[in-house]
Amino acid sequence: MRRGRLVLLFFGLLAAWRAPAELVARFDGSQINATDGLVDCWVNRAGGGDARSPAEAGSKPAVATATMPNGTRCRVLDFDGIGDNLEIASDPARFDSPAFTWFVVLKPNETNALQSVLRSAYSNDMPNADLMWGDFIKGGLLFSHARKSDGGFIARTSRITPGRWHLVVGCWGSGLLRQWVDGVYSGGTAKGADAVPSGHLLTRIGASSKWSPSDFFDGQIAEIRIYSDNMVSSKNARRREIERELMRKYFIDGNRGEKPFSPGPGFEKSILFKRPGDMDHYRVPRLVQLPNGDILASASLKLGNMRDAGGREEKRFKISHDDGKTWSDAGSEYRMATVVDEDTGNLWAIGHHWPDQNTAGDPMTEKWMIEHAKEALKLGAGVSLYKSDASATNWVSRDVTKQFYLYPGKGIANFIGNGIELKKGPHAGRLLMTGRCYGRKWERVGPDARNVVVYSDDRGKTWRWGGMSQGYCGEGCIVELSDGSVYLNNRNHDPQTAGHRSWAVSRDGGKSFTEFGVAADLPSARCHASIARYSFPDAQKGIPGRVLFLNPAVSVPGRSLAPHEGRRNMTVRLSYDDCKSWPVSRVLDPGKVGYSDMIVTRAGTILCVFESGRDIYAEDITLVRFGIDALEKPTRP
Repeated sequence: MRRGRLVLLFFGLLAAWRAPAELVARFDGSQINATDGLVDCWVNRAGGGDARSPAEAGSKPAVATATMPNGTRCRVLDFDGIGDNLEIASDPARFDSPAFTWFVVLKPNETNALQSVLRSAYSNDMPNADLMWGDFIKGGLLFSHARKSDGGFIARTSRITPGRWHLVVGCWGSGLLRQWVDGVYSGGTAKGADAVPSGHLLTRIGASSKWSPSDFFDGQIAEIRIYSDNMVSSKNARRREIERELMRKYFIDGNRGEKPFSPGPGFEKSILFKRPGDMDHYRVPRLVQLPNGDILASASLKLGNMRDAGGREEKRFKISHDDGKTWSDAGSEYRMATVVDEDTGNLWAIGHHWPDQNTAGDPMTEKWMIEHAKEALKLGAGVSLYKSDASATNWVSRDVTKQFYLYPGKGIANFIGNGIELKKGPHAGRLLMTGRCYGRKWERVGPDARNVVVYSDDRGKTWRWGGMSQGYCGEGCIVELSDGSVYLNNRNHDPQTAGHRSWAVSRDGGKSFTEFGVAADLPSARCHASIARYSFPDAQKGIPGRVLFLNPAVSVPGRSLAPHEGRRNMTVRLSYDDCKSWPVSRVLDPGKVGYSDMIVTRAGTILCVFESGRDIYAEDITLVRFGIDALEKPTRP
């Protein structure tokens, strides 16, 4: 077991729940110094001096110095996963509370064993008295839990990545349990956490209350704050204030993105969709130019949540009749096309639909869908192909679940992003749309997670599966190369090449992909990106071939950044050699940003839309409008 002198680790404790004043305590090597006696010392129960021996209590964590995601250096506690743990004992007359909120800044090491981050216990005869509230990790999942009056407990679950720093917030009060990880609400609310403590309450850090040898925490903790206060409301201002403080302290430069920013002359920047409330979030913006020249924009307004699936949401639309200069609200009868057939004027889209709840009545998740594909079919899951005339309002659909619900030999598929119509080579006129597929188990970002295409050679009458990318992929974007080949650019989760986009090339119009690689000059967060061709090369007219690429461009060697770290610094890039290199770049927004979309209008205007925000990357939708000259002068070759 590692041993070492404990130095500064700050706690924020709310003194008594009747008098909500913040209490700060410090580890100074053997004792927790508290301002009013609520916390006495580590391994000291009820203020009675019942200090435990190191053999019984476990050893104290060592102190290490760590570089945090925002680049700052700080001292942290280094838990060895064997016996390191700490215990906070409290005054039982003053610290029993029906509500708690806890904030933990931690980095777990890679392990499949159960890890206790912090757990409470109190002395009474109820079942499971060692599990009142707290956090634990198992198999890459983090559970916030709280007791029920019947002795059981409920939990909220989020995925957490070993080897990376995370901010975890757990709230229990008013019979509800909620959890946030890295500033993102886990979705849903666990109900029934209605047990009220009676008797002495303590908190153990890094182990369960029983010191089980198999569940000691293995990793580092920079800070823990615990409040005997009900901050479970999604709009609780105090919780959000503390969360923002810790995010800026450890994860995000507090000055980043908070001042007005313009990428330079010729770039017009505005908010296209403004969220109506502080807990609402605009997600997944889309753009398409209709055959009559109008430009349609859409985004999903998540009302009080940020869930990918389930949760209340509304589709919002805007339309521009002047090449993206001005916009007006558009009616709900619109639907976004994935690909426009320029010969017929028809619009095409393909989309999956999942049930809101699983067989247990819980909110639907991607994980459940992947693991229970057949059960989901019985609940109404499926895939539809949509077609409209040039208006984008007269949509008809047909069910294609049997054909496109499962990729052959793989798991379920879903579809995102813009498609293309090929212009060059032997497959000119082919329509392509992009999707992704999974393995038959929970491998959303594993070696069997791939991007795929579907294609049509008869103006959309029939569609077929095309090829697939390499593994560890999700959410691809597609563009035609100068010779008619197809370039698929991938969100990359491969731990060996983390921090950069991967790519695949098809020489048969998307029917199969045979060339694969990693774009070393495309730094990237784990996030959706956008790609678009501006021009094909024309030697007679002196026009170079140009391809545009747009994404949150942040990379740290050897790390796959979590959304709160990497989803910033929206950057547009330009390639003159069919995506082999990207010599021209311009930062459109250095702050918190997310999913994007981009089109080149018939007038040659470049329109970029992306998720953006001050406190989190998906609050509003930003629009940036510019011409090619503003981007490439004076760097054009």
